[in-house]
Amino acid sequence: MGTDTNSIDSDELSTANLRVTRLQALQPPSCVFEDLPGDVEVYTRVVDTRQVIDNMMAGCDDRLLVIVGLAEGHDIRALATALSGLSDKLATDLVLVLQCDQGMTHDPANDGSYHANRGIRASRELLLEINRLGLPTAVEFRDTITPQFFADLLSWASVSAQSEMLQELVSGLSMPVGLRSSATNTAAVLRALEISNGEHHFLGVSSEGVCGIVRSTGNPDALAILAAPAADPAAAAAVGAALGAVHRQRPEASLVIELSAEHLGPETLDTIVADQIGCGGAAGGAHHRRAPAFARRPRVRAARARAAPRPARPRRAA
Repeated sequence: MGTDTNSIDSDELSTANLRVTRLQALQPPSCVFEDLPGDVEVYTRVVDTRQVIDNMMAGCDDRLLVIVGLAEGHDIRALATALSGLSDKLATDLVLVLQCDQGMTHDPANDGSYHANRGIRASRELLLEINRLGLPTAVEFRDTITPQFFADLLSWASVSAQSEMLQELVSGLSMPVGLRSSATNTAAVLRALEISNGEHHFLGVSSEGVCGIVRSTGNPDALAILAAPAADPAAAAAVGAALGAVHRQRPEASLVIELSAEHLGPETLDTIVADQIGCGGAAGGAHHRRAPAFARRPRVRAARARAAPRPARPRRAA
């Protein structure tokens, strides 16, 4: 006898979430804001630091922006305290920013338990704490949801240049953003800069936690982050060639060179880059002004300036 499919219970024909074991509600950003609000001092620091970075990108401030990341296993609060003590002393030459790892947001216990709601609150509390030490903060975003929880506290952000979703996210972010790619893949970062500077529609979440369609205006404060290759005799030549390639194709672009611990030491890539920064020299045949930025990854990055200065932008709100 044939089976009467009309008599089968609909529960037996489930076609969704077949490989999902748990779906937990995410707390709305507004609830987190209410419990962990920013204040005038924090928001003033965020606005001022964003403006400083804007001026660096415009060639109107020749200090070095140093974005420091945390090496695995180190204490970020201890690092924040140490950097805050240096910040005022070095303020005439450097602007220090501390980048926090978004990994603690998704899995704060680092044990696979994935208590994201707890991690979001802990991350916002940490960002507030660091800002109140007098040290601006940064985060590397990996999705289009979590920025709503932290963006008001950030002076800088970064994303992968390879992700079209994150390129669209950048177009709606309020702070300067670095689009990160390998120094051997300048085509990816150039395309990412073009995309993030335009208008887009993408999926996101409101401060009330409602999923929605975000319409963005484009972010003119995006710059390229080129991650230096493994430290070897060819690294400096590769970075120089990448700098030249970007400036030939997009002369107005600001650049950041990302260095790791292996690049540090005498006659290594950080020394070569620092020498070029100090003398305003050329890299890869392209001449630059004194570089405006230096950045992280245990963790440090170094940046190049625009080929030609542009007028400083007016002061803006967070």
